[in-house]
Amino acid sequence: MATTINKQRLLNHLLNSPLADTPDAEALAVLEQFIFGLCRENATPEQAEMAYKSLKTRFFDWNEIRVSSVRELEEAMGGLSDTESRAQRLVSFLQEVFEDNFSYDLTACRRRV
Repeated sequence: MATTINKQRLLNHLLNSPLADTPDAEALAVLEQFIFGLCRENATPEQAEMAYKSLKTRFFDWNEIRVSSVRELEEAMGGLSDTESRAQRLVSFLQEVFEDNFSYDLTACRRRV
């Protein structure tokens, strides 16, 4: 019973905390929120924001990121830990989204409040 309560507390904390520790998080599209979350994992908000902005400025669009090499993405996400793994997950995620939708529009996934 105690572990259930602890898990519930942890889930409540995670779900009620801001997604990205940034004021613009609500303005981001679902896909962008996921990508920012990938940058934010085990990183400070400042590091995540720098890596996310670097991806947005170095690459033309999400499709270019999807077809880029892992090494190029690692360079763009410099300053974050474990960039190789992050870059591979980013490419895999974008590939899966593209194969399912033939676009990067995930607005249908946004939770309705």
